[in-house]
Amino acid sequence: MNLKLHEVIALYYELNGVTRQGESTEVLSQGMLKQKMSLKTKVYLQRLNKVVSEELKLYEEAKSELFKKHGEEKEGMIEIASEKVADFNKEHFDLLTAEKEINVSELWGADLKLEHLESVETDEYYPALFSLIDSK
Repeated sequence: MNLKLHEVIALYYELNGVTRQGESTEVLSQGMLKQKMSLKTKVYLQRLNKVVSEELKLYEEAKSELFKKHGEEKEGMIEIASEKVADFNKEHFDLLTAEKEINVSELWGADLKLEHLESVETDEYYPALFSLIDSK
């Protein structure tokens, strides 16, 4: 299945229950991986998490390069001059909308279906994860 990079990032956040603000990480929810579920389902979701974690790392590196390319370091921070913001935003948008293929069948074969998550009791909602599982 092809996902845009911003969807992969959303999936990482849903699995781990975090959001990233600069260098700090803030817990917003438990995340799907902290919910009670069968061991088999948890293993499958851990495999998925490994893939999306690697993509998030690559995204963070690419974003850092964009800041270096378009910005200047001032007092330990990278600042983008107003005349370069449009170019930065365009390249960042292109990065976020790049497609990544995640081969779900390689991660869990035909075994994992949305019904496997029906026993998970949560107040949280995981739209990126549900659409990935439901799309098979």
